Amino acid sequence: MPFRIENNVLVKYKEEPGVTEVVVPEGVKRFSEGAFSGCGNITTVRIPRSVSVIDQGAFKKCRSLRELTLPDTVRTIEKQAFQQCTGLVSIRLPAHAYLSGGSIFSGCENLREIVFPAFTDSVEQSMFENCKSLTSAPIPESVRRIEQHAFRGCESLTAVHIPEPTQRIDGNVFSGCTALEQINVSPRNMHFCTADGALYTKSMLELICCPGGKRQITIPAGVTRIGNGAFRKCRHLTEIVLPESVKDIREAAFSGCTNLREIVLPKSAQLFSAGNWRNRMLHKEDPADVRFAGCDALEVIRLRPDDPALYRAYTAVPNLDDNLNSALNMLRTREYEKVISPTVKYPLLLLEYLHTQDTRLGAYLSAHLGEIVRACEDAGDFRRIMAHVQAEDYFTPENIDGYIALVQLLQQTELFMALVNYKNAHFGFGDPKQMRL
Repeated sequence: MPFRIENNVLVKYKEEPGVTEVVVPEGVKRFSEGAFSGCGNITTVRIPRSVSVIDQGAFKKCRSLRELTLPDTVRTIEKQAFQQCTGLVSIRLPAHAYLSGGSIFSGCENLREIVFPAFTDSVEQSMFENCKSLTSAPIPESVRRIEQHAFRGCESLTAVHIPEPTQRIDGNVFSGCTALEQINVSPRNMHFCTADGALYTKSMLELICCPGGKRQITIPAGVTRIGNGAFRKCRHLTEIVLPESVKDIREAAFSGCTNLREIVLPKSAQLFSAGNWRNRMLHKEDPADVRFAGCDALEVIRLRPDDPALYRAYTAVPNLDDNLNSALNMLRTREYEKVISPTVKYPLLLLEYLHTQDTRLGAYLSAHLGEIVRACEDAGDFRRIMAHVQAEDYFTPENIDGYIALVQLLQQTELFMALVNYKNAHFGFGDPKQMRL
């Protein structure tokens, strides 16, 4: 017998050569974990009405399984139950079934549509991840939360509707949905809303998700945060302009935007500074922690012309747009000599050293200190910093220490004392007598 059944539980089905249709015996109440897992030949399974539970991974990697009808008696479907059933085209879920755990249908590349059970409370983590043929997935009106990666990689999904009760939507829910052009939200939803097809918090302060099929998007003024992975894998976008209201850009916000060529950042965005440059910008190979990972076509990261951000104010890098990729690669490989433009090389090296205190980099900077100072003088960096001191219009408790560290490193005594005095006078921190160049 191909079935091993113990106490009305189908523990394991042993695949038989040439058998493509399986009829499960009456009386079986539960499919145990992995009961049919890896059975590559079966195309159809007839399930009796006695079955009420389909355990974890019960049909995992049944790659030839095409259609499956579950009887209304099934009450629980556990995680990974149909994971990587790559031949599955359609499945009928019982109206009162409870979908328990994530990745139930993940990797079902040919699954075209799904009808949820009527009283589904949540779309669990990675439930439909990489269901590349899924064109329709109506989210029930009962759903309160949509978990991380729930629809990630659903490349054929064109539109989704967020119902009224939904209170929580995790990060990267629709990442990689490259045909998705519209995320609609019930106007009665108290937590989320939509504008130009994109998903925002109800307050319109945070952009949560830009649909991956969008070819252009207008972000309303007043948005202050770009959420984690908000533009992840938006492969059709070539240009993004953020409004001046944006102050916070979260991890992996633009990662995987392979055709993005230009992005204009607001002067208020907390992205470029001595303290966070390395983690947020240089390590492009780490997609989990970087804003622009995988943006292979990105040529221009442009700050507003009047931008007073820390990195811009004391580096004055006129050719950064043209030399950014080579400069970043130089920093990653520690091949400092390969960047020919000092206005690109030295400012970026200084920022990296301020953050890492890397001894090899410190030795290199010390050996080229005269060239660095001349480059900064030629670019007018020192004059610009002194102008900020005199105008009293820029420094804050958060950014002044970066300037002090920089001019201390470059042995600019007059400017160093001016900054220390400014800090003491305006913020009440430190004593110039206790600080030495």
